[in-house]
Amino acid sequence: MINPKKNAEIVLWLADNSKRPKVAVKVWAVILSELCPYTGLVKINRDWLADRIGCRADHVGQIMKDLVQIEAVTTSRGHDLRRIFYTVSEEIVQRQEREEREEPAMKPTKYEDKNGNMCFRLAIFSK
Repeated sequence: MINPKKNAEIVLWLADNSKRPKVAVKVWAVILSELCPYTGLVKINRDWLADRIGCRADHVGQIMKDLVQIEAVTTSRGHDLRRIFYTVSEEIVQRQEREEREEPAMKPTKYEDKNGNMCFRLAIFSK
């Protein structure tokens, strides 16, 4: 769940302080829509984000630096030390607890095959 007050603070800060305020607000909106609800990890890369918004990738990179500066997101390096992963701060987005997650339930279905043998098939259903 997104904290509305923190979200408003970030949007206002981006609108007032970013070199490209309209693009920055779009970047922030898309980041929140493409977020892993359990970890806060941003699931998209800057090239995809730039293409989606219609701007240059280096502009997205600068906006991400601004978001890191105001502690809206944090960074971590990938195993190859070239990739940067962004995670939205827990103050802004509350992580879902394990029991709150919607995990698929495995439900066996009994059926007979061509030879008359009883079989079970597992089907995945959302709760």
